[in-house]
Amino acid sequence: RNAPKLASKWDAKKLGDICSFEYGKPLPEAQRTSGPFPVMGSNGRVGFHSEYIAEGPAIIIGRKGSAGEVIWETNNCFPIDTTFFIKPKRDDIELHYLFQALKQLNLGALRGGSGVPGLNRNDAYQLNIPLPPLTIQQQIVSECKAVDQEISAAQTSMANALATVDRKIEAIFASTAALLEIDKIALAVQYGLSEKMNEGGVGYKIFRMNEIIGGRMFDGGAMKCADISAEEFAKYRLNRGDVLF
Repeated sequence: RNAPKLASKWDAKKLGDICSFEYGKPLPEAQRTSGPFPVMGSNGRVGFHSEYIAEGPAIIIGRKGSAGEVIWETNNCFPIDTTFFIKPKRDDIELHYLFQALKQLNLGALRGGSGVPGLNRNDAYQLNIPLPPLTIQQQIVSECKAVDQEISAAQTSMANALATVDRKIEAIFASTAALLEIDKIALAVQYGLSEKMNEGGVGYKIFRMNEIIGGRMFDGGAMKCADISAEEFAKYRLNRGDVLF
């Protein structure tokens, strides 16, 4: 198994010397009582409870299920037994810097075991992370947060724009404008390709429904391909103005 590595000009330290991965505790849904504290699973919040075992802000690591996921939780919380939560061992580590470093380690690559894949904390402890001086860590965190704010603002702007489009479309359908069947206004209506696809990049890229996000086609780098002729591809090629549904 190849251990993830972070390249840096700063001295690297073993993760196990910087922090510990503490086990979460079992908390079945039936035993939870209404309260303000998030219950943390391996991929984020899964409920709320009246008690907490980890003080916020907290770093939660997926142990089972979404093993290797790294989650930031601002509030006091209750990590359950499918997770670890982080406890720093030294004073010269900024918690949000540690969070960013852990995300870069790709802990999911360490998943193993039969049945539900899990993360062994002893494997994680052997990984190295750069440890610059505390002032540099704080500067890195400040810059990361600035980027996060830009991303959040862009996402908000996009969501508002899409909501505006939806409202305008709804207004059109609510109007008294005449309605026509699709086949009367389309040059053609046809099924998509049903050929076997591959992940090796052989042939032409094929869009699937899971690559339509928010009403837009999105190539996230995991598109499959179909090894078909140019003539066959021409039958299914998407052109500007086409609608996929």
